[in-house]
Amino acid sequence: MGFFRKVPCPAKLNLYLGVTGRRDDNYHDIASLAVQLNLFDHLQIRLSEIPGDDTMVCDVPEIPTDHTNSVMKALGLFRKMYDFPYRVSVSLEKNIPIGSGLGGSGSDAAFFLKTLNEMLAFPISDADLQLMAAKVGSDVPLFLSSSPCIVKGRGDCVASVNPERLDGLRKVKILVFKPIFSMDSQQAYDILDIPGSWNYANQTVATNFIQNLLSAYESGTYDSQSYLNTFESIVAGKYTEIGLIFKDMPEYFKLFAHLTGTGSACFVLLREDYDVEPLVEYLCEVLGETAFIALTRPRLVPA
Repeated sequence: MGFFRKVPCPAKLNLYLGVTGRRDDNYHDIASLAVQLNLFDHLQIRLSEIPGDDTMVCDVPEIPTDHTNSVMKALGLFRKMYDFPYRVSVSLEKNIPIGSGLGGSGSDAAFFLKTLNEMLAFPISDADLQLMAAKVGSDVPLFLSSSPCIVKGRGDCVASVNPERLDGLRKVKILVFKPIFSMDSQQAYDILDIPGSWNYANQTVATNFIQNLLSAYESGTYDSQSYLNTFESIVAGKYTEIGLIFKDMPEYFKLFAHLTGTGSACFVLLREDYDVEPLVEYLCEVLGETAFIALTRPRLVPA
């Protein structure tokens, strides 16, 4: 057992995201192929034998550090299942932008759960950790799995994918960009639910698309034009800057940009030798100098 850990918490990218229907519990069923990125938040976790309340601090003032934070919510659920005698202090360094669809808060919670369980000599089973993660948030369970993984249900059904099936991604770099504005997930789903406005993806079609995408990566025949995200047209329709980028990329750069989640972050796949500077200059011109822009790579690791 250790009393201090520093933990990197990776962002994620949805290479495919289809919403296949609305559930009776008011959640939505999805089908997604997700991969983690070498873009990280950082958690510091301390256990203390000195009595007192659990605490959390963050270097981004607008992020709450009370029970509404995903990490503190995860801690509360953990204590209900296993009442350990130590006080927990958490410090969060935030690098994954908020409201981006890159899964920052979900990753923070998942890696906190995994690490705390390890620090306490594994009192909680993997299956119970998955159940706990699903109670924290829909995008938490995928971070307990390997990268890549297939996500279904409301995010609680996660199946690991052999990283070798995405070997083609090892040959690319990924430019992630996000404007200063964000798309709230609930707002995105509310727009999707307007009768007659949008169509849910067919579950069978979504499953086949994911398998075809995996096969294309395996054979080296993937095409960046073929990525799909149910929310892409919703976000592009609401924010003209995103719509303009989607239109300009193929015309001026021979590239295709895509939305990654329900937020406003997008990505584009680039060859190893691609000169990224003109593209970054263009994005800054359209989105402003305050835009988040990061060059990263996929994190392909087994469970």
